[in-house]
Parts: sequence; structure tokens; C-alpha cells
Amino acid sequence: MSSIARLYRMRQRRIYLPVHESSQTPPPGLGSHPWARYAAPMSAMERYHQLTAKVDAFFESVYRRHQSSMQCGRGCSACCHVRLSVSSIEAAAIADAIAEMPPRARDELAAGARAAPDHICAALTPDGACRIYASRPLVCRSQGVPIRLPRAPGHLPVVDEEDTVVEVCELNFAAGAELAQIESDAVLDQNTMSTILAALDMAWSQERALQEESDNPPPTASQRVELAALLKQERP
Repeated sequence: MSSIARLYRMRQRRIYLPVHESSQTPPPGLGSHPWARYAAPMSAMERYHQLTAKVDAFFESVYRRHQSSMQCGRGCSACCHVRLSVSSIEAAAIADAIAEMPPRARDELAAGARAAPDHICAALTPDGACRIYASRPLVCRSQGVPIRLPRAPGHLPVVDEEDTVVEVCELNFAAGAELAQIESDAVLDQNTMSTILAALDMAWSQERALQEESDNPPPTASQRVELAALLKQERP
């Protein structure tokens, strides 16, 4: 069984949240048991937001330790000179965030996305800021820290470990020259993050199918969504 399939099955287990994080009542039968205060099973979207929070915390931990070696900050947009696609669950999270924006902000977002050059992220402002920073996808949240990923043609290895390499933005850690001294807990494993995201995306798609009482089988792969197309949409 693949890693994604195992994680997909694991999603069916009940995961409990402290009662102050949910308005749902405890499941029947728990009574006065200590676990009674852990009430609601988490949805895939809730777990996605939990994942983004963990990635953000990881980035902040690395940045605190290595701030002098990292150029990340508002106005630095070297990693934004690309057109992105996102998973379905990320697209839904971004759409939810856009729906909460004031109408004028939504209009400005759509206009900026339509005016963006093809080689620039559609969410980037002229002064190098992100219009959807709070809801940006995982690939954006992880940029800047050292990332371990499978070796592939075109990747420049800096630190080898069997069939993987560690890479980093060319503006950070002296263009990778300092990576040999980086602590192992400051390296983000891209394969692990992508596998978890794929499992959550699959679980979210199945939840939607159940809500819509669809007869279609659960999806086995994510449908990628072009970020530029998502941001260009006109909304009421």
C-alpha cells in the first residue's frame, strides 16, 4: 500500500479537538470520561489549516536561528517569478479567504491578477508583496528554508543523502554554501509535506463527494488549479 493510501485510510479515524475549538457536542457514551472534552472530528480543511500552521511555525523557527543568512521578507519576490498551480484543497482555502475580503479588495485582486505578466505570480503586487499572503499555498510557505527533495535532473546537489538533495533559494545561506553546517531539524522534507497534502486533498474531495451525495468513486489524484485563473474570477 502506498504512503498516500495509508494516510488516506488514516483520515477516517476520529481526531478530537479541545471543546473550545469546536461548537460540537461530545460523542454519545463518553460521559464524564477525560476524553469527553475532546469533541469534534476534524475535517480535511481543518487539518489542512493545521498543516499550514505547522509549516509556518517551522519557517519561523528556522528564520529565528538563521535570520542573518536569509533574505526573506516583504519586497523580496525572487521565488514569485513563476506561475503556480495549487491542489484542490488549497484552491478552496484561497477561495474561502477571498470570499471574506471586502468587495473593493476582491476587485483589486482580480484586476491585479489579470494585469500580471505571464512569468510573475498573479498574486504579486508591484512592490513585491503578496495579495493572498494569509492564505498562500504550501509551496510559498516553505520557500526560503532548506528543503530536502528527491534527486532529479536539473537539481544542483549541495548536501547529498542517498537519493535526495538539499536545496535552498539562491539568495539564502550564501547560495547554499552554508548548508553543510545547517542542523538537520532546520531542513524541511518536501516529500513528506507533499504526501500529507495529497492525502488531505484526497480526503477533502471525498468529503465533498459525500456532501453532494455523488455516486462517483473517491478521487485518487488531485486536480490542479491554476492560481492565476482562480484569482482572476469575478466575484459578487
